[in-house]
Amino acid sequence: MTHQLDIEDMTLEDMRAALAPHIAANAVFDGWGDMARDDAARAIGLNPDHARLAFPEGKVQMIDAWIDQIDQQMIATCDNDQFRALGMTTGVI
Repeated sequence: MTHQLDIEDMTLEDMRAALAPHIAANAVFDGWGDMARDDAARAIGLNPDHARLAFPEGKVQMIDAWIDQIDQQMIATCDNDQFRALGMTTGVI
């Protein structure tokens, strides 16, 4: 089942963030290219033409979006008192 996104409410940055994990999953089979991007768009209910607008620089921009998303997930996961108590977040978070 696909989830329909309201394209009119999404910025290009929103699209990149929504597409990034799906593109990465497809890249395992299709590489970091048009097919991975277009399949990711269809998977989340986004028109592939709109997905193309989100990544005008192609593969490198797709990979950057994925890395940015992983970084944000890591920060969110590590931003808690229990992790901070380990003393490993000084200067990081």
